[in-house]
Amino acid sequence: MQGVRPRLAGAIAVMTLSGCAVVDDLRYPYAGEDAGAIFVDAASATSDTRTLRVSGFVDPEGKGKATIDFSLMTGTGGHCSGEVSLDTASFDVLTTPDGSFLRGSAWSWQKLSLLTEQPMPARSRVLEGRWVKKSDTVPLDPVPLCRLMADLLTEEEQSAVDEGEPPSNLVLVNEGLGEAAGEKAVRLQVTDEDSVTDAWVSLEEPHYFVKMVQEDAHARVQVVLSDFDLPAEFDTPPHTEVLDLGDRPGAQA
Repeated sequence: MQGVRPRLAGAIAVMTLSGCAVVDDLRYPYAGEDAGAIFVDAASATSDTRTLRVSGFVDPEGKGKATIDFSLMTGTGGHCSGEVSLDTASFDVLTTPDGSFLRGSAWSWQKLSLLTEQPMPARSRVLEGRWVKKSDTVPLDPVPLCRLMADLLTEEEQSAVDEGEPPSNLVLVNEGLGEAAGEKAVRLQVTDEDSVTDAWVSLEEPHYFVKMVQEDAHARVQVVLSDFDLPAEFDTPPHTEVLDLGDRPGAQA
């Protein structure tokens, strides 16, 4: 699960460009505006949210690797809840300061074991329907997906944005008007040392990022952002519903 997030980070030469894309209506917000200013607006608005939903997929490069689909409501303080699936293995996910928990059917746990080529942390009938606390024996870690937006920028990049400046290590291009997640948006191309990311910024205020698509040597990642600042609950499961396997060896079904 490492290296799947659209980080929009890197270490390349300073360059901020304005695109020359032709659009139908030059009166839209951000028409012809510097890509760096748009990026700062979007990064500031998105990072200021208390909660937001991230939905999408991670399509790994490599024959036989399963696509990861996800829909997760994320909040401050490491809170997250939703669903993650690999092929036909589907899991409810919950992350709180007390840890990360997964809940799936017996079939899902068996399928996960086959996909990851790792033994199950316990027999499937023991795991079924229980909140299983993430440990080294559980071969699915939802935290990188839950932290997609929290880890969007490095500390140095976030510091630049807080000062109203685009990060100096990114190449930013205004590609003009488009549509993403059902609304009009400006598309930015963001290039760093390792990847190229298309990021769509809403024309409506606040100017959130509403979609991102990244491709690098390891995977293609698509993320749609929605449900900004909507109420959400992230309660740790009751102790009686949690199965904490620790580091016990895996067991077959």
